Amino acid sequence: MDTSNYVDIAIVGGGMTGAAMALALSDTGLSVCVIEPRPPASAEAGTPPDLRISSLNQANCDFLDRLGAFDAMDASRIHPFTRLAVWEDLAGTTLPGARSRWNRTIFDASEIKADRLGVMVENQVIQSALWSCFDDIDTLSCLTPARLERLTLGEDSVRLTLDCDGVPHDLEAGLVIGAEGARSAVREQAGISIDTRPYEHKAMIVNVQTAAPTLDMTWQAFTPSGPHALLPLFAPADQPDKAWASLIWYDAPARIDALQSLSFEALQTEIEQTFPDELPPIDHISGVGSFPLVRQHAERYVQDRVALIGDAAHVINPLAGQGVNLGFQDVEALSRVIHDALSEGRPWWRQHVLLEYAMKRKWANQLMMSTMDAFYHGFRHQGLPFKLVRNAGLALAGHAGFGRRRVMAYAMGLSHP
Repeated sequence: MDTSNYVDIAIVGGGMTGAAMALALSDTGLSVCVIEPRPPASAEAGTPPDLRISSLNQANCDFLDRLGAFDAMDASRIHPFTRLAVWEDLAGTTLPGARSRWNRTIFDASEIKADRLGVMVENQVIQSALWSCFDDIDTLSCLTPARLERLTLGEDSVRLTLDCDGVPHDLEAGLVIGAEGARSAVREQAGISIDTRPYEHKAMIVNVQTAAPTLDMTWQAFTPSGPHALLPLFAPADQPDKAWASLIWYDAPARIDALQSLSFEALQTEIEQTFPDELPPIDHISGVGSFPLVRQHAERYVQDRVALIGDAAHVINPLAGQGVNLGFQDVEALSRVIHDALSEGRPWWRQHVLLEYAMKRKWANQLMMSTMDAFYHGFRHQGLPFKLVRNAGLALAGHAGFGRRRVMAYAMGLSHP
């Protein structure tokens, strides 16, 4: 083993989960190297929000705070939300007790004496804040720009062959953590198979500036063609009455492609005609993107000297914005297992030790995937019996005190579904 080019842990992928993993291991005394194709870009003051945003629940806000990263975020681009709503489109169906087109259930953090359910923030803001915490950690290094070309598993270490901006580089590590997303090279080269199930919808993200002050509610409206969602974002300091928001539109791939080809003016008209009337007036659109929907789950999360976290291990339907929250829960669980193994003198790189992380997180992630699938598929059935059942269920959730508290605690990441 070449000890001059050796680190205890190599984290392939320096996005939100990979960077959080590096910080979570910073007090172990282990040498850690983050390998990332591109360093994070900071959001410039006064610019529109990036299309890639995350809904951080309160539990993960607290986790990032413990890592020292939450206070490092640009506070002007963080927007708290205190309420969440689930709406169903009742158009074309007359349900008992229905007073409007929409059946609504709204949950408010104040009901459980909480200040907020979570925050909306751009991914680049989170990643930049995490990276800014790297500077004072002597045991942490970064290789960027760098890409993994080949992974060679050995008994005593793992050899990583990297492409560092066209220059070959070899690195050896005691443990490799794959955190580079759904197309994980670590997962592929470690020979870990995945179960992939595409959904029938595609999702379009539209960033809009509204002619209204910032909202405090995120909502999901279920329609026959697919869900529509509003995620409130920050308002510019010089225009407090012109808040940003992210709109999510699920629909058939051909429909999304057609919508995305429209001019911003024509797309704005389509949004105003299709989204609920409660949508704030739109001033203009600043950006549009889309992606296919897929569910993906690794056959296993760990083996000797390899562990997967975040999207490298699981990709979930983004219906409730739980992807990054699950990733941070992976980080917290894996770092705890490594900490405990170190304190007890156990080989933290061995599969039988890492399985403690895998057994806890794979079950929890599978449960969340199934829960989101139940929502996704359950709201697609448009027959009257299904609508009656859903209407009754939403009404019960909206009025049952214990049920409401459980839903809100779950939304904050304080309990499991």
